[in-house]
Amino acid sequence: MKKLECFLLYLCGAILLCTGCDPRSLDTQNRTYEVLFVLEGDGGAVRSTVAADESAFDEMCIYIVNAEGEVVDAMSAASAAVVRNLAEGSYRVYAAVNCGLRPDAFSDSEGIRAYVRNLTGESMALSMFGSRDFVVPDDARCTIPVIRLVSKVEIRKLTTDFSLRPTLAAEQFSLDSIYLINVSGLTTLAADEEPASMIWLNQRGFTPSGAESMLCDAVGSIIPPGGHYSTTHYFYCYQNGAIGDSHDDTWSPRHTRLVLACTIGSRRTYYPVDIVNPLTGTLTRNGWYVINELTVTGLGADGPDEPLPEEEPLSFSVRVMSWDGTYVVSEVL
Repeated sequence: MKKLECFLLYLCGAILLCTGCDPRSLDTQNRTYEVLFVLEGDGGAVRSTVAADESAFDEMCIYIVNAEGEVVDAMSAASAAVVRNLAEGSYRVYAAVNCGLRPDAFSDSEGIRAYVRNLTGESMALSMFGSRDFVVPDDARCTIPVIRLVSKVEIRKLTTDFSLRPTLAAEQFSLDSIYLINVSGLTTLAADEEPASMIWLNQRGFTPSGAESMLCDAVGSIIPPGGHYSTTHYFYCYQNGAIGDSHDDTWSPRHTRLVLACTIGSRRTYYPVDIVNPLTGTLTRNGWYVINELTVTGLGADGPDEPLPEEEPLSFSVRVMSWDGTYVVSEVL
């Protein structure tokens, strides 16, 4: 009988011991799981006539928020992949790339999304932003899709065709400069947020602003009758959510335009092109707006933000293309 009692006590102890080894019965409050965060997307450096380094990665800061939107972890890194240890739960991670932010910059998701970037600060590497929801411990790897805050506007070729206007064909035609007007100078990290107050660059015409390298190129090229200018130019701007348009002298938000400032004989004339996504009627971020060829057939507008004559003096098409690529991480040895 004593042997049986000893055996039962041993068996109970063994059961209790095995129960204690069941992971589901552990107090998981202090248990953490490793999560690998990896960026997926593009970024880049800026110069209006050089399309190099548009996917350059300089640095990033990630912010991990809980279900209540509170920042529970953050870190900066010079690598596009980082590892963090997190407790079990549901989270969202935000990645701010090439923004020069500090890990302690925000306490909640609202502050992250509403953070304002200035176009004059996009001079080294293009800033990017993205987010993704994930669950610990289910997601051991979390890929964060990020996109550029800026869009690229590209014009590849200008052709003159004054065959129906011999008087103009007899005059010297020069392309003096190309630039963007009505440009949003500020944007928030989140595309669906709006800055509390907006700065507009190049309102209705070119004005020095500190963002000239992104918005304007001097050209000074004479184009013979029936000739063409085929140097590709690139410009970079923030999204413009203005759905309506205006040409009024009194300023109000309106479409961003690519302007070709030209001289025919002794007369200055302008050829503005609205830069909008035909699907939204606005200029959206991380877009690539391409004018493959613009053909000038007559006199343009009297000012860079003036409407063109009723008889269209130019022909062109603006294509919105996918602006994709691969990160280029510069190593300093």
